[in-house]
Amino acid sequence: MGNFRGHAGPGSVFVLYALYTFLRALKLRMTSPLRQDSFYVVLPILMGAIGSSLIGISEFMESGDPWGTTHLAHYRLNFGLFLAAIVTLMHMMRLLPGNVWGLVLGHCWIVLGIYMTSHHQHNLALTLTHQFSAAIFIFVGLSSMAEYLVALYYTKCSDLSVSEQERSDNFTKSTGIFYSYGNLAQFCTPAPMLHSYAAWISGVWWMYMAFVFYASGDDGSGWDQEILNDDMQGRMIVMDMLYNTLLFTAAALVVSSLALKYVDNLYFRGAKSEKSLSL
Repeated sequence: MGNFRGHAGPGSVFVLYALYTFLRALKLRMTSPLRQDSFYVVLPILMGAIGSSLIGISEFMESGDPWGTTHLAHYRLNFGLFLAAIVTLMHMMRLLPGNVWGLVLGHCWIVLGIYMTSHHQHNLALTLTHQFSAAIFIFVGLSSMAEYLVALYYTKCSDLSVSEQERSDNFTKSTGIFYSYGNLAQFCTPAPMLHSYAAWISGVWWMYMAFVFYASGDDGSGWDQEILNDDMQGRMIVMDMLYNTLLFTAAALVVSSLALKYVDNLYFRGAKSEKSLSL
């Protein structure tokens, strides 16, 4: 949807997902349920299925022809994510046997990114922002597939305590969920944090687009149309947005990581072992 809600809605979903993956990847002791509690393991994928379906429904309720070219493109994007989320949930519950199904969600992001490269707008600035969105989608997809493959094959880690390794090995037996989604050894690698970084970039970028182009008007009237329609100035606006997004996201994650780690250590200061319950 070419309005504030159409960009802030998906952006909010991305930010919530990014927050979950960030807290999960940090290996904080106070957030350990996010890594092995069956409810929290399934929650983000379930939220993705619900969120994509609600955004698709709201798209249909927008004014104008609901079957127009732009609306159809948005339907395809939301339906792709909804279908990938459902397949992932079925794989989590072991309703779909085999390992390949865990790659479907990442593959979907890559396909949607490629598809979005043709989502041109009426001026260069908006076209470039959507082209960068396509590149970010591909980054999210690649990082998602990398995280799953690491979780699938990297099952032992020397940093895990004996009890943590046992919980990881017995995850499927205790929860009924496919083992890779609760494999604690993956958090000994940078893969989960890389995926979280990609998710944060996507969320921040979509929220940035919403506030820059549509906060003062659904037709893009938040900006002087002469500026947006000028190729040189439009390009500079988008490059500033990209620079700010990458810089702000990286800096915010570093500062937040240090602050949360400090709070976590204070909270568990009385624990006998720094390593105990770390994952």
